Amino acid sequence: MKHCRDSARMIIRNSLPSSQAADPVSHKIFKKIFLVLAGLLALHSATAFAYCIDPLGGKIVFPSFKFNANSIPINGKIGNEIISGDIPVAQCGSPDLRRIFWIWGLTSHYVTSINGRNIYRTNTAGVGFSFGFEPGNFCQSNGTTWLAGGSNNQAQYACEDTVNSARRYDYLGRFHFQLYKIGNIANIDNNTISFPTGYGLYVHYYQTEWNRPTGGFLVTPRTSAFTITADSCTLQNLSPATVNLPPIDVRRLPALGSTAGNVPFSITVNCPYPTSLSITFTDNNKIGQTSNILSAASTSSSKGLGLQLQHNQKIISFGPDSSEPGTINQIVLNNKLTGPQTFTFTASYIRTGPITPGMLSAAATFTLSYQ
Repeated sequence: MKHCRDSARMIIRNSLPSSQAADPVSHKIFKKIFLVLAGLLALHSATAFAYCIDPLGGKIVFPSFKFNANSIPINGKIGNEIISGDIPVAQCGSPDLRRIFWIWGLTSHYVTSINGRNIYRTNTAGVGFSFGFEPGNFCQSNGTTWLAGGSNNQAQYACEDTVNSARRYDYLGRFHFQLYKIGNIANIDNNTISFPTGYGLYVHYYQTEWNRPTGGFLVTPRTSAFTITADSCTLQNLSPATVNLPPIDVRRLPALGSTAGNVPFSITVNCPYPTSLSITFTDNNKIGQTSNILSAASTSSSKGLGLQLQHNQKIISFGPDSSEPGTINQIVLNNKLTGPQTFTFTASYIRTGPITPGMLSAAATFTLSYQ
């Protein structure tokens, strides 16, 4: 039985390649080389992960937007500011001399500046965005930094972390977004918005030299797909377009300020989403006047007469041809109009002085304001 076991060992030994069987020392050398290489690989791997890296943090969820395109002025905000939660923005695996954070955006995507913020284009005409960054667990006294400085500024300093740079640290922060109306927006339905590449938070880390970064990377916010739907209020009807007042006897206007001959007319407006609707009437024969009497055209033959407009039994005063909020003598028709609504007005004669019978004509324009 012993002989059999010895023979078996001989067979196994002889089955090795001749170089290994004849030189057990070489076999040991191979093992040592293998272990050294493995050690080098492990060392290289550990060094690579010591640098700061982009952790590919969580996705920022945007709501869908529905709004009345006419209710937002050029350079006005679309919706509320979007603020992400705390998301990972940098993982630094070993101590550094310095770590500096910048807000970054490509100048080729720059459109304009609004209230000091740089505005960048999206894939949808008339819609732009600004963005900023707010440190989460570092540089907390700095607050939110928005990329600013105009078309020539690609990087905006956010902060330098002087507390955690000498150790391994995982950085968290919040991205801020605001959409703006930067031009006319066509009526669009569920249009998917996308942002350009090349913007976000740039991280510089310094391992060996104070004034020369060892490396850096751009953290581009990962945003969810979202849509906007933009429709406009429309003037559906003006009836009648020309208001014809009846002939009257001058005796019906016995004193200054007397009125007669009321004739109704109506304006129908349809707004797809809740809108504050206002109107301003302008005297077309005397632009800029702000009284409550519409002046007669120069072609009129009658004297001592004007026209007066009313809405809900209230006398209307005239104002400039402007849709800006707060325009003088602007009237709020409905502060939350949704869908179609008809607004009724009246026009009447008003005595302004000694009357000379004849023909009277006057013209007024109106400007609707969607806010």
